[in-house]
Amino acid sequence: MLDAGKTFFTAGIIIKSNVTLFLEDGAVLLQSNNAADYVKPVGDGYEPYTPVIGHNFSETIKWSHTWYRNYPFIFAPEGSHDFKITGNGTIRMAEAEPDKLVRSCPIGFFRAHDFEISDITINNYHGYAMMPFTC
Repeated sequence: MLDAGKTFFTAGIIIKSNVTLFLEDGAVLLQSNNAADYVKPVGDGYEPYTPVIGHNFSETIKWSHTWYRNYPFIFAPEGSHDFKITGNGTIRMAEAEPDKLVRSCPIGFFRAHDFEISDITINNYHGYAMMPFTC
């Protein structure tokens, strides 16, 4: 549970099965724009990774959106189930100059099932607010 009236600063959250992320009214989950803060899921744990900064991940392919390459801010790995992201709090994505921004989708899942997303607010996202791939 993220307490009301407080801001929680992180580079991302890997949400596991049978977990509820509850943001109380007035709580803010704020995305870090520091590439050194990021992790990706590996097996039952995680390891550091460096997200792509800026808008395009390829100089030769314009509009190649780095948020397709970077892990979502809140990510449920393959097989995750029975989790919730709820409450009246806010998920706020980082702000920076476009060429210095870690762009990622606020919420993304891969082959997850039996989940609930309700009542939250998402601010400052740069593309899709949620990407439930093959869910």
